[in-house]
Amino acid sequence: LGWSNINGFMVDAGITENNFMGRGQVVQLRGSIAEYQKQALFSFTEPYLFGRQLSGGFDVSYTMYDYSSLGSFGYDRDSLSVAGRMGWRLTDHWTQNVRLSASFDQNYDIQATGGWQKANLYTLSTNFRYHNLTSNFEQNTHTGVVANLGLAYTGFGGTESFMRYTADIIGMVNFWNDKWQLRSSLDFGYIQPLDNDYVSRVYRYFLGGESLRGFDVAGVGSRNWAYQTYALGGLWKLNGSTQLNFPIFIPDEYQIKGFVFMDYGVLGKPPAREDTFAGRPNYIDDNIRTSAGVGIYWNTPMGPMNFSWGWPLRMTEYDREQRFLLSFETQF
Repeated sequence: LGWSNINGFMVDAGITENNFMGRGQVVQLRGSIAEYQKQALFSFTEPYLFGRQLSGGFDVSYTMYDYSSLGSFGYDRDSLSVAGRMGWRLTDHWTQNVRLSASFDQNYDIQATGGWQKANLYTLSTNFRYHNLTSNFEQNTHTGVVANLGLAYTGFGGTESFMRYTADIIGMVNFWNDKWQLRSSLDFGYIQPLDNDYVSRVYRYFLGGESLRGFDVAGVGSRNWAYQTYALGGLWKLNGSTQLNFPIFIPDEYQIKGFVFMDYGVLGKPPAREDTFAGRPNYIDDNIRTSAGVGIYWNTPMGPMNFSWGWPLRMTEYDREQRFLLSFETQF
């Protein structure tokens, strides 16, 4: 059970078997119901495919995104997804996976005409992951680097056709008896349209909320002059954060720490056809936004909770602020 600005009130339940029928296979069944999102998921993983150190599996999920009233999204989406995947270890610290998926969506965009629209997305993707961490489980702190590099092609005759390039890195350093931690992250994404210059708004990038504290969910970036409540999204993004975590004189067993942070982000422009609406220019920009704030981290038995208060330092007149943010992550 939980509540957050991102999901509202939520109920999340699931069961995982890590040694299915004594074969070492992993089977997961999970369901979640929240104010803005509902999901059912079944997942199967064979950790030693063909008797080798090669994992393989598949996932089937159905997700309902009720985002028309969440932040600046302004859309709803129902998505049935089926995916097969394989993964393997390249070195002690590097792994790679390949995933082939099909998503059958029904999208409703408040800014678009025509009501609910069907969309079929067929995607082949690969991801390289670097993981090199030293952990202090008593203090719940880590030192090291975690990074991902991804490449995905969406097309194969589907309703959308584009390339997606992603990269992110997180660096952490502990000091003063591992009770203090300096954490810095950087996240990049780029969508390259293929058949034309257009990618539907529901598949673009947004910034705000957890990705840019001090701003509302999807609260920054270009906007339609007639629908200023909702963001247009962008074809690329670059955002990051620097955060200092520190003890706040509460016994270690309660797993409560304080932090101060500075976030920054740039959201790229939407497709060119969004430059105008009904003959008038929209509010289009790709300017940097920054924010700073303080917060409290609590590692509860249900999962980590973050309470943060952020203040925008650089923004535009049509951005949406959200000073307080409560985020909650389940243990699944």
